[in-house]
Amino acid sequence: MLTTPASHPAPAPDHGDPTVDVSVVLPCHNEEGSLRLELERITTALAASGYRFEIVVVDDGSTDDTPRILRQSDIVSLRLIRLNNRRGAGTARRIGTLAAHGRIVIWTDCDLTYPNEHIADLATALESSPALEQVIGARAQEAGTAPRVRRAVKATIRRYVAHRLSCPINDLNSGMRAFYRNSATQTMPLLPPGFSCTTTMTVSFILQGRGVGYLPITYVERVGQSKFHPVTDTYRLLRQVHRVIRAHHDITTEPDQLPPESVDLPSGAAPPTGVQADPSIDDHAGANHF
Repeated sequence: MLTTPASHPAPAPDHGDPTVDVSVVLPCHNEEGSLRLELERITTALAASGYRFEIVVVDDGSTDDTPRILRQSDIVSLRLIRLNNRRGAGTARRIGTLAAHGRIVIWTDCDLTYPNEHIADLATALESSPALEQVIGARAQEAGTAPRVRRAVKATIRRYVAHRLSCPINDLNSGMRAFYRNSATQTMPLLPPGFSCTTTMTVSFILQGRGVGYLPITYVERVGQSKFHPVTDTYRLLRQVHRVIRAHHDITTEPDQLPPESVDLPSGAAPPTGVQADPSIDDHAGANHF
């Protein structure tokens, strides 16, 4: 498993809910065609793994049958957070992560693109190496709309970011990843509302000197329509990468000059410290991970 070197101390002990090991944060928007199967795959895999788990589903303003499917689910480990209006995948993931009880948080999607039947492998890989604080599911191939274009764009951006960070990056923006909840505190305020939230997680952890590993996974064509736009999405992603690098520089050099934090939190959740996310950087609400 390829890793980036860690220069950050190991995460502090997590004193959260002792009855939950793993929290799966699952954002969804109009996923009626795949949601039942994904919940079944995730539940079956984690039940067989021995991990005590919860599935935090953040319904991002769905207008199809998704809300009814979630309300009628008999999965006892499911926790539902309903957003009345669509806020974007980044906002949904941030809210779900802040509400998570597990010491390990796993992000994935519910459109059948990622191998959620192997979701427990991410948690196992994370715990198997004390140097790691995040494990990213590295996609072996492209799928979906215009795979050749996606492959070329992704490779170009990945090489550029790897050069800027001076470290190898096997998959910059995979939507399937596991990390320690305590390790993500500084990153949560940086997440943009929609596109490039996964890239932010990768770049921010590396900049903080937190160990990042890559576990090879399969990746298939999604159920539903992809919203991939090679030009506009690339532009947004590169702007976000520069913003995260700039924010990290501000944090490490002038901690007293940071702007006030402003995030939407679930009821009862404490706000993290850090930098306010700038909606102007990313106004694309789609959950694209090209």
